[in-house]
Amino acid sequence: MGAAFLTMIDVLLDTNIFIYAYDSSSPFHSKAAALFTSPQLRLFTTTKNITECVAVMTKLNYPKAHVEQLLSDIFNNIIVLYPTAASLQIFDTLFKKYAPRGTRVFDLEVDSVMLANNVEMIATVNTADFSYLSEVRNYPAAPKYL
Repeated sequence: MGAAFLTMIDVLLDTNIFIYAYDSSSPFHSKAAALFTSPQLRLFTTTKNITECVAVMTKLNYPKAHVEQLLSDIFNNIIVLYPTAASLQIFDTLFKKYAPRGTRVFDLEVDSVMLANNVEMIATVNTADFSYLSEVRNYPAAPKYL
């Protein structure tokens, strides 16, 4: 009999997952933090999520050293996805299809980068930000499980 293989699940971590995993006072902390140690998950994020995370943490006056440590943890443990010509084309297609307004446009950029890299699942507490897109699925860890 052959060895059992663990199927990896590709999941993009939304900004709020980083914040809740870092903030031990959050009611979402333990479940968000558990995503980082799950052996079945291959974790991704985008440059947009990283800059948004830094913006939130600095706005909330987290010490600079804490922000730098989080950045180091992301760069050393998570696959960072970047916008490309292909993701911009997907963005254009999705924008024409869904016509998002306001901050939903930023979410659409994250979605387009995900899809250009064949990542179709996102872990987020803000499931409404992505639920209108048929191309992206919410990872079952959020929000009812968080």
